[in-house]
Amino acid sequence: MGRCPAARQSRKTVRPSAGELIYADSSALVKLILDEPERAALESYLKDGLQLASSRLATVEVSRAVKVANGGPAGRVEAESLLQRCFLVDVDDEILARAAELASRELWALDAIHLASAEYLGPKELIAYDSRLLRAAQSAGLRTASPGA
Repeated sequence: MGRCPAARQSRKTVRPSAGELIYADSSALVKLILDEPERAALESYLKDGLQLASSRLATVEVSRAVKVANGGPAGRVEAESLLQRCFLVDVDDEILARAAELASRELWALDAIHLASAEYLGPKELIAYDSRLLRAAQSAGLRTASPGA
């Protein structure tokens, strides 16, 4: 499973250097929890010890996805554990303003928040499984990946 900082952190605390981070949107984080076809490839891809980061928005999106998929108590515990280890970017006024600029017919609001959060961090890479977010991230100059897709 992807490695995240040992303690829950937010953008208001000291953040890891960008070269150490891989930004994962909620679609990627869910694949580290549920039994989905891309899970093994994603876990293997993340074995190099890089740390995962995401938007604090992922706490809602991932929890909901696990519930909808009927991940049960074990899935909820695994989701909480993963999220507690991730570096989470607060959804503050700066992130929301940038997301409002990015949002479009092609890039939906929540994906725009993820992209604004990733831009803020400047990670080594953005991992996602949403084609709209991947295209927007590439257009913004971010390196992207979707292991196993």
